[in-house]
Amino acid sequence: MDIPHSLFNELLQKFHAGTLSDAEALLFREGLLSGRYDEVVKEAVHQRLAQHRETGALTEEKKQLLLQQLMQQLQQETPQKTGAPVRRLRQWMVAAAVILLFILGGYRLFLKPDGQHHVAHKLPDEQDIAAPEQSTAYLTLADGKRVPLDRLATDVLNIGNGMEVYTNATGQIGYKGTPAVATPNTLTVPRGSRPVSLVLADGTKVWLDAGSALTYPTAFTGRERNVSLTGQAYFEVAHIAAASEDGTALPFTVTSGDVATKVLGTHFNVTAFKEEAGAKVTLLEGRVKVAPVNGGGEMDVRPGQQALWAEGRLKLNRSPDLDEVMAWHNDRFYFNGTDIQSVMQQVGRWYNVEVEFEEPFHHSCVADLPRNMPVSELLKIIELTGMVHFKIVQAPHKKIIVSR
Repeated sequence: MDIPHSLFNELLQKFHAGTLSDAEALLFREGLLSGRYDEVVKEAVHQRLAQHRETGALTEEKKQLLLQQLMQQLQQETPQKTGAPVRRLRQWMVAAAVILLFILGGYRLFLKPDGQHHVAHKLPDEQDIAAPEQSTAYLTLADGKRVPLDRLATDVLNIGNGMEVYTNATGQIGYKGTPAVATPNTLTVPRGSRPVSLVLADGTKVWLDAGSALTYPTAFTGRERNVSLTGQAYFEVAHIAAASEDGTALPFTVTSGDVATKVLGTHFNVTAFKEEAGAKVTLLEGRVKVAPVNGGGEMDVRPGQQALWAEGRLKLNRSPDLDEVMAWHNDRFYFNGTDIQSVMQQVGRWYNVEVEFEEPFHHSCVADLPRNMPVSELLKIIELTGMVHFKIVQAPHKKIIVSR
């Protein structure tokens, strides 16, 4: 609905003061995302920036400081009782903050490159693409049989060989029993699916992102624990002592693309999608060794560091952005100067949509957004940079066309 400009100005002032009620915040969000008040928001932020100027243009450091202040305002706890509506409200207020972030990046924020005013209207639901609300993951057993996970929500499945698979109260997949022979299973989380968590036979916990698959045995035997990953997963590896006098732990190895990650007991994230060149292993806790599958020197990775496999060799990033690495695990999109190709790869996997670039171009994004918004609203926010435009096509299949 149309909001009078006087009312929108009042809501904007309350937004800056952090005094919006739930109802006012929802109304503010509708007005903000409609595009009808872009000039009002731009002028308000210009005035706010002017308060922080000493001489000339703001430095990048001051812009970032102001951004942090705005984000802190938006994410303050509200006095209302907590619950799903309030959480959704706060997520949308963070989305509003991202619009202000783009304003801080330049004064041509709301303009196309040709200088014409640009308003992106919200799409009708039938033309939009909703964020995934449930898992469409499935389990592939040793005999090739596929088992949809929604079947496990109401049943314990006997997979033979003395083993059963089930989902617990929190939705994690688990196994019970003592198999006579360990057999391979593969958990696949398709594009357009909610992430899925799994507890392996040794107690190791794994979270799989959309567009990912993990192959693992129903039981670990011998002196090694080996799994294979395509896509992205977060691991919390259980420390298991080997049956030896020195009590050393059984190594746990994740093979992903061209690299193998060996650990004894630790928390780490692996990113190795087929459509992306190379692989990344980011350590949160413990210690890992990363090495090329086809031979080569091992690289020790310590907490807060990241091993990158690119162009046939390993590199060490000593200070990766951990918020960006773990955003998917926290159900968020987090872009910190991320190039538009990588942004759209994430969008394509999450919404299960093809992405087509009309022409090659370089553009980076900065955003921190919930992943539960319809794709049109996510694209609207990115479009506010004035550097990129999106068109959603539904037939003959879902596609997002990216242009200047």
